[in-house]
Amino acid sequence: MDHPFTPEMFQRMDESDDPLFYAFPRKVVHIDEPAIAAVGQFLAATFAPHGVLLDLMSSWRSHLPPGFVKQRLVGLGLNAEEMADNPDLDEYVVHDLNADPRLPFAADYFDGAVVTVSIQYLTQPLAVFAEVRRVRKPEWRTPFAIPDGVPAADYGAGAVATRPEGSCRRGRGGHGPACRTSGSSGGRVPLCTHQ
Repeated sequence: MDHPFTPEMFQRMDESDDPLFYAFPRKVVHIDEPAIAAVGQFLAATFAPHGVLLDLMSSWRSHLPPGFVKQRLVGLGLNAEEMADNPDLDEYVVHDLNADPRLPFAADYFDGAVVTVSIQYLTQPLAVFAEVRRVRKPEWRTPFAIPDGVPAADYGAGAVATRPEGSCRRGRGGHGPACRTSGSSGGRVPLCTHQ
């Protein structure tokens, strides 16, 4: 696939292994209550009920709205203790996407996948989303939410400077056509879908 991105665009200031940082549970929320509610509403409008869903870069909360009916929710993240405390997950897998972007699931297995306020930590996002496309049934989309308050350095140089047409753009009013911004001023979250 041709694209304008180079590996340098996704380098981080701290290139140490992610499992070192996530060795201890960090049960914090990264967006405020209005943003959490908006993300939940967005997910409810995006996913059909009774589906098998994948929560990528999962933690102790999945942001599905209360009462959302699913067949199963599988979490994939870096801290088993955090995911074990997630009341929405039916199962979870500990897996470092930055070390190995391949997803340990069969093709066309999931009805949908979601990434909530964590996509900025991927060092190989194109490879991860190619894998998401492989494991997700073709008729579904993958929503992702990006916390607006994340410093530009956390996204990687290329993620801020250059984006494919129609994707989210960070900053005031610079969202692509598949995006909308939700939440209060303290927790603005661009809500986007990836086909």
